[in-house]
Amino acid sequence: MRSSFIYWFILLYIPFGCILYYLNFGFLKLQYYDEICTLLLLLYTLLQRGNKLCFPKEFSIFLSIVLFYFLYSIIWRNLDLNVVLYDLQQQVKPYIIFYCIWKLKPNFSLRQCKILKNVTIFSTLFLVLSFLLTGAKIESTYLFDMRGQEFATTSLSCGMLFYSMSRKKNNDKVIFAVMLGVGLLGGKSKMFAEAFVILLILFFVKEKMKLFSIKSFLICLVLLVGAILVAWVKFDQYYVTGISDEGLARPMMYKTGFLIFRDYFPFGSGFGTFATEASRVYYSSMYGKYGLWGIWGLKEGEASFAADTFYPSIAQFGIVGLFIFISFWRKRFLDFSSESLERYKIGLFVAIALLGDAIADSTYVSNRGVMMWIILSLLVSGSIKKVDNTYNKGFLIK
Repeated sequence: MRSSFIYWFILLYIPFGCILYYLNFGFLKLQYYDEICTLLLLLYTLLQRGNKLCFPKEFSIFLSIVLFYFLYSIIWRNLDLNVVLYDLQQQVKPYIIFYCIWKLKPNFSLRQCKILKNVTIFSTLFLVLSFLLTGAKIESTYLFDMRGQEFATTSLSCGMLFYSMSRKKNNDKVIFAVMLGVGLLGGKSKMFAEAFVILLILFFVKEKMKLFSIKSFLICLVLLVGAILVAWVKFDQYYVTGISDEGLARPMMYKTGFLIFRDYFPFGSGFGTFATEASRVYYSSMYGKYGLWGIWGLKEGEASFAADTFYPSIAQFGIVGLFIFISFWRKRFLDFSSESLERYKIGLFVAIALLGDAIADSTYVSNRGVMMWIILSLLVSGSIKKVDNTYNKGFLIK
């Protein structure tokens, strides 16, 4: 029953949460589909009982952290409750999905794995068709409001889910690579950089990297330099020559984030105050305090770039929040290392996608990141290992 619930959860999220989410029909809006799905997943998980159905120990730590920052924002920082709740639900969404699926530990059948693979392939073909119908360019159309970034991350998510549900043989790697190639049609520099790193790992990494070894450090350095060179034009525009331009929103968000770390040491400015959707909708006073109100894309009523990138939003939680964020991902890398080589690679792919996109996008907490968090949870919970075992059993029977 639990496995079937997660199976249908994923099966429906691929079309509705990743593609039809961007439908431009006035009578059909799916903007809250990811929030509704998260709530349903949480309620279903809480209703499940059993000796083997326990949240991981770190979930209680997560809840304690959320409660602390909620009280800190309301009592110490005296922030508006509506703003705090608006941001809180967005910030906790990916982690709720991650921990709920971890608790449920789904075990997919061979048929379910194959269906999920086919759905990702058909979804990718649909992306190609939409690309061709819009005159070989990604833009908002009369039917879809899907732009380059949404196109790229949807293709990447489909590719990673396909590979996770496959036998992970050479032909599966080729199909995964083709699906990544479709994402490049979106024309986003981040996607080119991420695809470059992912493909190198997919085809050329033959052993797991130790977290703190010199060899691993050198490999990561080479991959990082290569990724920067692939995306150099945009990287230079925002983070090299553009970093001194006080008229560019994204560099100024990063620079201001450092100031908030300093000025609101050690717990940050609180929920909904900076670089989040809540800070855009309710227009945080931080943008006026730090002189951002006059920058194009950060003006009140026109703050489309206020939630355009993820990392500056960590300043809301201060140095302590940054330490918690790093600790979470350090734990995930340790989890990856306990897996087989191919499953280890999947963990790296998800980390590259989520942490790479976070440099200049809000995928980490948006509908586009949900599928990546699902894959991450399936990996950590042992469900992808069960997929591999299912294929091995099916192959032996044949």
